[in-house]
Amino acid sequence: MFAHKTSVFAGLLLFIFSGTAVVVASQDSLPGDVLYPVKVNIKEPIVSAISFGTDAKLSAEVEKASERLEEAEKLSEVGRLSADTRKEIEVRFEQHIEKMDTFGKVDPEPMDREKEKKTQTQEDLEERVVEHVEKLGKIRETLSDEKKDEIDQLTYNVLTTVHSKKDKIEKPKRNSDK
Repeated sequence: MFAHKTSVFAGLLLFIFSGTAVVVASQDSLPGDVLYPVKVNIKEPIVSAISFGTDAKLSAEVEKASERLEEAEKLSEVGRLSADTRKEIEVRFEQHIEKMDTFGKVDPEPMDREKEKKTQTQEDLEERVVEHVEKLGKIRETLSDEKKDEIDQLTYNVLTTVHSKKDKIEKPKRNSDK
């Protein structure tokens, strides 16, 4: 009986540690890699779940959006940015931006701190996007025309998404200024 309990416990520990190892190993995976779904469907939601407070949740989404663009850079550098991987990155990037809107809904009057945080987060997001777009531009110079088109499409869609988010933040601000 003791041997059976010991082997069950050992099996459970092996399962937990091997699962943890897979999650850790997925950290550097890119769209199209076997472990990428583990990264975006298990690891990142866990990180989001343990982020407490609006500030932490907003920062986590900015970080994930930035990570998507970093993945595009890495894929571009090794010639693996395809229409499919570009679309996957764009969709996930947009999801992170949309998710930011669900945190700290801004009420017109008593939520000045929330408005300020959203504005700061937007500025952080814009700075990161500009850095990534510049890096992608440098990588673009070394690529074939087909690969250049993928980078052009990606940067256009990302910048459009970020600009749209900025408009959502500034419109209520402009209306409250009247």
